[in-house]
Amino acid sequence: MEYMELGDLSQFLKRNDYRIPLALASKLASDVAKALWDLHEAGIIHRDLKPGNIVIGNNKGVLCAKVTGKLSLARSLSLSLSLSLSLSLSLSL
Repeated sequence: MEYMELGDLSQFLKRNDYRIPLALASKLASDVAKALWDLHEAGIIHRDLKPGNIVIGNNKGVLCAKVTGKLSLARSLSLSLSLSLSLSLSLSL
């Protein structure tokens, strides 16, 4: 995973006194939703979504969020393979 200079979402919010502009909150929420959508489309479930597993970076002057943490393949109920991966929003499997 590339270096995300702004840390995770909980650190980012704390540094900003838990206040961020609505447009930024919407952008970060959209990034997370897109990442989760891509994961689910690939049959992968994120098992531990929390602020500490959402990292914030600066991509050419635009803040973006990426999802990290515990992931599981959702092939069948009897098979749950835990993975520790980092995914960018342009997930292609």
